[in-house]
Amino acid sequence: MVMVAACEDPRSFDPDLQEDSILWSMLLRLAYEDTPPQDGEDDDVENGGKPLGLYNALYLLRCDGITLQPNRRWGYVLQPVIDERGDCGWQSREAYQAEARRLLDPHREKLLELLGLLGKIMKPVRR
Repeated sequence: MVMVAACEDPRSFDPDLQEDSILWSMLLRLAYEDTPPQDGEDDDVENGGKPLGLYNALYLLRCDGITLQPNRRWGYVLQPVIDERGDCGWQSREAYQAEARRLLDPHREKLLELLGLLGKIMKPVRR
């Protein structure tokens, strides 16, 4: 699965998630430039698929509903949008954590590096 190369925030249309849309476009661009999506990436690793790269993993998680929040230590952190109906976010924090672990654990070091770089570029108000 190869996502569009435009690196635009896939939730930029959503009024509830527009606040950090520019940050998402930047993070997706950084992930894309560092490790572009490869042909054959598949979300179904258990059945022989190739693991998703960082760009595609972030893209999918953003589509399901996560935000970027300022953080003193990491620059920014990923924060799930919890919506018990599942219309515009995750039904539970546990559901998000399971999917985030599955998709992002292979990219943990690179993700932390990019979140820190984003923090330096955007100089967030620290919490």
